[in-house]
Amino acid sequence: MVNLVSFEQLHAQWPDIQLYSGATEQAINNLSVDSRKLKAGDGFIACVGHKQDGRQYIANAINMGVKLVVCEADALVESALDECIKNDVTCILVPNLNQRLSELAATVYRHPTRSLMTVGVTGTNGKSSCVQMLAQALHLLEGCCWSLG
Repeated sequence: MVNLVSFEQLHAQWPDIQLYSGATEQAINNLSVDSRKLKAGDGFIACVGHKQDGRQYIANAINMGVKLVVCEADALVESALDECIKNDVTCILVPNLNQRLSELAATVYRHPTRSLMTVGVTGTNGKSSCVQMLAQALHLLEGCCWSLG
């Protein structure tokens, strides 16, 4: 499934982001924060972790054929960003990227949770049995159901 990432749409949501290079709209297959799992046509999210800085892997991601790089905006890795320009890869700089990851994914994948029905089961006794019976009934009615916990 191809997902269209629009800088204007993201900018309307977060006015502090910046288009560093490339097109204002980019079609991608998937988003990933793990550069080892990227495929040609994907988008790479280069965030800063506790042990690794994903921005160090931007050049590697570009060599793997990504079309889009979304990266943390502070303390940029200039050589990696130059690779974006040289290879005409869309690069969007996002301050506080780690805090915005879930919103970014929801926007790119068109808010899939909005079309999900969610049922919660609480209580002291019989929750597991109740969940299994509900899951079976919903599977028969809706054709697709899964339970967690």
